Amino acid sequence: KPADAPEKKQPVRIVTREGYVQSTLNIQSPTPYVLEHVETGKVINYLFLNHPKLPLKLLRGRRILVTGEEAIDPRWLDTPVLKVQTLKTLDDADDTEETQDK
Repeated sequence: KPADAPEKKQPVRIVTREGYVQSTLNIQSPTPYVLEHVETGKVINYLFLNHPKLPLKLLRGRRILVTGEEAIDPRWLDTPVLKVQTLKTLDDADDTEETQDK
């Protein structure tokens, strides 16, 4: 092993996911909103979006396509957190598309 290669830092993982935005009922979860699988309803990711004009509560129940950095919160090893970079609604309520810089 090279001595100068740090092992703690995981590589940035950029993913695209599709699903429904829902509130989480657990107050200890990493974020208040989750992305649920379109067909199974299973939680795919916790969603983290820091956007002043688009709070996730406005998208609750909506079907979205989201791209961002996926990481594991050490307290929630089974469900990754997704830091949203781009978001597009896929339902027909309206065609909102928002992009967030890192």
